[in-house]
Amino acid sequence: MKKPNGIVIYDGPSKIDGKPILCVVTGFRDKTDNAKTGRVLQSWIIRKDMTPVDALKTGQDYSLCGTCKHRHFRTCYVTVHMAPQSVYAAYNRGSYQYLSAENKQLFEGKIIRIGSYGEPTAIPFEVWDDIIKLTNGHTSYSHRWKKCDSRFKDICMASVDTLAELNAAQARGWRTFRVRLENETIMPYEFVCPASNEAGRKTNCANCKNCSGGSLEQKSKCPTIVVHGSPTKMVCYKKRIKIFKAKRAYARNFPALSKIV
Repeated sequence: MKKPNGIVIYDGPSKIDGKPILCVVTGFRDKTDNAKTGRVLQSWIIRKDMTPVDALKTGQDYSLCGTCKHRHFRTCYVTVHMAPQSVYAAYNRGSYQYLSAENKQLFEGKIIRIGSYGEPTAIPFEVWDDIIKLTNGHTSYSHRWKKCDSRFKDICMASVDTLAELNAAQARGWRTFRVRLENETIMPYEFVCPASNEAGRKTNCANCKNCSGGSLEQKSKCPTIVVHGSPTKMVCYKKRIKIFKAKRAYARNFPALSKIV
């Protein structure tokens, strides 16, 4: 079978707000490796009815990202006008196939990144479950661990940015992936992401495959990584996460305000 540019695995309403979204998996023809991730299939969750850039500008990327703080901080590691925009354009040119009995075999033996752009839980759990069963492993992270289908904890890491979030997610049974500042302590039940610069890039995501959810009892320790990315985004993140933490601390002392932070 000739390998397609991409395969649409979902075309339907967002589980976040019901608006029309797509999930396109790409990388079937890709022979190059990303140094951190290795050779993996990428999955892009985008609005069907508008470009990713327009969705971002108008706030309608909520359908894809929910209340992820990085959407508000403008610190998402994805450069929306590049890969997501290209995926949208290719879809509208008719460059992609829809998932079928014939092309399902192209997932076999591959590693897939669930939610290269967009929140995995915007897509029905059953869609991902079917794809994962075909592959040789996956990685996935969710910021919606407080309110999504609880089955996602079996396939996703809870993406957290503070120890308070880590404790709350783990109390709900999630394994966590924590982004931390340079001066923040690594907890006894955490380990440094082995694909990170701070760990000396001992391996990559495709080989590690630790960020695949599962129970705390089975896999125990959880990965953590120092905030990284472009200098501009790191400056924004450091400023805004301090404000975020301060608001949380204030709300704990004044519970009536807890709904606004």
